[in-house]
Amino acid sequence: DGPPPGRPVDPTTIAAESATHAEEVVRLVGALLDRWATDPAPVLRAGGLGTRELRRTATHLGLDPATTALVVEVAGAAGLVLEDGDDTPHLAPSSDGEQWARDPLPDRWEEIAQAWLASERAAWLVGTRDDTGTLRAALDPEA
Repeated sequence: DGPPPGRPVDPTTIAAESATHAEEVVRLVGALLDRWATDPAPVLRAGGLGTRELRRTATHLGLDPATTALVVEVAGAAGLVLEDGDDTPHLAPSSDGEQWARDPLPDRWEEIAQAWLASERAAWLVGTRDDTGTLRAALDPEA
């Protein structure tokens, strides 16, 4: 069959681009934790992060809602954000999230990457409707 179509890319370019994107993911998760440490996100009655709060978080992070949902889901998969247990629950950094923020960058990336690979969550479904017509929320306990 031969080599795949397209031009070859230098492995050092691939490594540099990969490192840049990994750093960006770590930065975005850190920005999410900072935001929710000072302004925890309200949790829907059914659980998860509502559309309005997802959009507010997206604006704060400078992202679109779909990318923000991915960042939120990655942080959740890694156990970096949890419901705070209050009578009116909010999403806030967990104690693991507070420790994660102090870890070296490569360790933070490794933790996020491993958690996301092990996760069975489907962030791309956030904002779509299930079979009953219910809107799927980020960190929805039913998802």
